[in-house]
Amino acid sequence: MRAGTLLMLFWIPSLTFAQPAKPTVCKLKVESGHILSCDRSNNNECVIRMSALDCLENEQGDQYVIGVRKGETVKWLGNLDKKDKNNKKICDDGHLSDCPKIHFQPFKPHDQDATCGPADTINSPFDNKFDKDVDPQGNPKYESMKKSKVSQSATIHSCFSHNVTMDDQQTIDPHIMVEGAVAVTGKKAAKRHGASKPK
Repeated sequence: MRAGTLLMLFWIPSLTFAQPAKPTVCKLKVESGHILSCDRSNNNECVIRMSALDCLENEQGDQYVIGVRKGETVKWLGNLDKKDKNNKKICDDGHLSDCPKIHFQPFKPHDQDATCGPADTINSPFDNKFDKDVDPQGNPKYESMKKSKVSQSATIHSCFSHNVTMDDQQTIDPHIMVEGAVAVTGKKAAKRHGASKPK
């Protein structure tokens, strides 16, 4: 055999690594630490279901907060994942009329801790303060959905608690944290910055 250089070629297939899924708590994604993310899969609205709040209340206590972003619309749905005797859902996002109805007490500032920033005792976290959540007769107003935009004047990293009562008188005491403003993109951004339409 003649002396020479032995050239060896190796083909290594490209490897792709999937990003690990974010952990979840009560079907809510963990953003970081003890901050959870609401469901933003529908037109970037922040959807919070009573099933998640009920799970947090019973299994996690008050160690988690749900992050809401300044300027976004938050919807609270009475969806408790109720099922009939045949294990068929009778209450879901598409059938809210069959779900428990909810009543809100005003949001209360939460003291500063390892997760939350200084308490905001001046600004409401939402445009709707829910301080008049009553019907025309002055009775508590129970609805299958509550809705409000996060106030632009709310203080980032401030946390709030609020009492939710369902029509069966079950109460839940969830906590939210105000996060940075929603990014403005596409047509809304062009309109805000005065961009003219293409001719």
